[in-house]
Amino acid sequence: MVDVLRLRSFGADAALASRALEQVARPWERSWRELQAAFDGVSGPYSYGLDHHLTDFGWEAVDLIHDLEPIQAAWIREHGPLRPARNRSVALARAAVDHFRPRVVIDLNLKVFTVEDLASLRRDHPSVELTIGQINTTKRLDRAFGHDLVLSPRRPLIDLIRRAGGPPGRTFHHAFDPERAPAPSMHRASRVVVTGSTGRGRYSERTRVVAALLEAEAIEAWISEGKVDDFPIRRAWWKAPRGPGDLLSLMPAQLHAQLVRRSGRGAVSLDRRLRSDPTIAPSGVAGDDRYPYTGLRSAFPERCHPPLFGDRMFALLGSSAGAVHHSIEPGATALRHFEVTGMGAVLITNAMDGLDEVFKVGSEILAYRDAAEAVEMARWVIADPGGAARIGAAGRTRTLRDHSARTRSRQLGDILSDVLGAN
Repeated sequence: MVDVLRLRSFGADAALASRALEQVARPWERSWRELQAAFDGVSGPYSYGLDHHLTDFGWEAVDLIHDLEPIQAAWIREHGPLRPARNRSVALARAAVDHFRPRVVIDLNLKVFTVEDLASLRRDHPSVELTIGQINTTKRLDRAFGHDLVLSPRRPLIDLIRRAGGPPGRTFHHAFDPERAPAPSMHRASRVVVTGSTGRGRYSERTRVVAALLEAEAIEAWISEGKVDDFPIRRAWWKAPRGPGDLLSLMPAQLHAQLVRRSGRGAVSLDRRLRSDPTIAPSGVAGDDRYPYTGLRSAFPERCHPPLFGDRMFALLGSSAGAVHHSIEPGATALRHFEVTGMGAVLITNAMDGLDEVFKVGSEILAYRDAAEAVEMARWVIADPGGAARIGAAGRTRTLRDHSARTRSRQLGDILSDVLGAN
């Protein structure tokens, strides 16, 4: 029996997975823990382990990457076939619960369990005292209502779920794990970079910012193109953009019904409550006429390159003077914020509520209000290497002190002690 089972996601490209396996001799004979260590060793997943840090604070914990076929196959070699389930991730997660009998199960980004899955889990495993949904985006939001607790960097999102009759929540940000990243370069290139995805929906504003920076010759970009993320916006919205007050009508029917049912109120009453919180409104708008969703790499072939992942992305950040990141979630810190600062580059990000609670804007990071300011800040980083170095160093110091995986593990342990102690 363990205290915490934390279900993580790989989420990176296939080439990174292949490169991790190349570092393992006879991978088809290795345990799932050995394979997971190989993936972590190339900084592969879009999530980071907390198990060994939690152990240091008195919590016996297990991290499991649920969505990698080699790990699933290794588990089967060690423990036998998975039971039938909705998909392989659910089957592996259920098998891990059977094996480890955890008191707490944490589902990162709500990727594994639906509300129905969680109800079944509790019936079959009454020893599970607490399930936690860690929410970093508004994807799969309806699944949060099956959990006992929500963790999110977005206070407005926590409040929305609570107002709709869902579980309580705690503010919980991403982190940077220096043990999984190479040391920053002592000699940084005089460049500002962008890494990540561009596309439509909530990615459209980021796409316009990246396009403006490329046109101004202020950055080099390593991006994937054509990302489609309309949630919670229906396609019809593109033809007739609406205001934040129409949020409820833009939600998928399943989420709408879930919110109404859990709220104990009528749809009209719930709609009125949501209208008062425009920070939850979808941020996507119709695509740009010049660079709608794809075309940046072909338009700027010398400054725009295919995406980088894992240790190669960290090496890029650690050898660059600065990096721009445009968060697509209003009011939410992103993993890239901590990766950029953790590698000592100057973070240039869009301004948002609550950002100054995480970093000192102006001395530890830079924050822009529009694309023109982003261009101005990127040019300043290149023109003033001394000033940029001071901000980059201050941001790195802040992240290693307050936003490391170890610090986040201590915070999680405090939350678990508080909640489990109250049960």
